[in-house]
Amino acid sequence: MNKLRSSIRQLCAITAIVTLVAFFILAVYVRSERSFEDYVSIPIRQRPSDWFSHVKIGIIGDSWVEGKKLDVSVRQLLAAKGLNADVVSSGHSGVKSRQLYRDLFADSTTPYSSNSLLMDDDLDYLVVVTGVNDTAGYIGRDFYAHHMLGIMKAAQDRGVETLCIEVPDYGIDSLPFTSVSSWGKQLVFRYLFDGGKVNVIEDYRSELLARLGTLSKPVTVISFDPKIWHYEFNSKLYINPSHLNQEGSFALSSLIADELIALHNKTVQ
Repeated sequence: MNKLRSSIRQLCAITAIVTLVAFFILAVYVRSERSFEDYVSIPIRQRPSDWFSHVKIGIIGDSWVEGKKLDVSVRQLLAAKGLNADVVSSGHSGVKSRQLYRDLFADSTTPYSSNSLLMDDDLDYLVVVTGVNDTAGYIGRDFYAHHMLGIMKAAQDRGVETLCIEVPDYGIDSLPFTSVSSWGKQLVFRYLFDGGKVNVIEDYRSELLARLGTLSKPVTVISFDPKIWHYEFNSKLYINPSHLNQEGSFALSSLIADELIALHNKTVQ
């Protein structure tokens, strides 16, 4: 009997230790995933008075941008509306807002660095396309808004007019199951930082708008008409719940081009 009790006590002790170690590892992992990047100070650039004689537009973002999916169509749509501009992009598939912010300051030799774009003295407009991975990963709306604000601040310090899309309408309720580990991580983060809610798109949008209001200069926020973009109603724009197809990329390009034209006309005046 004593041996049985001793074995039970040992088993309980081992279980408690393993549980504590597992919680510690989980806490360290969550902390590393959720750490907020400090804002970087960069050289302030004054926009030259004749900037509009040669317009250059940069687009940064996740897989919706990677592979130059938007460059040609945005340039052609702008030209059709009377604005001849250079359009360059830097896309990094799978990234959340924090990594997109880090990419802005990464050494030019680092894969996916967009530093040369940020520091380009000819850059006039910067369009930011991200938010799908933040919401799909339930990283927290404060995390998302903090790093988006950092991107906007950096661009404004460089004298660049900024535009950002709100978190896109996509099939967040229809995301496929990939693996047990990713499902488990998503579940933990969803309950820790988003109250267990599944569709958090509007929450993240609202938080971003509130943070952008603290900037000294306004930021153009590109909104999605749910009648056009809602995944359940218009899935023909998507390859899968979280990625656009060619038709969807063109529709996004058209949305960006319209906002750029409106901002450009206002800025020149």
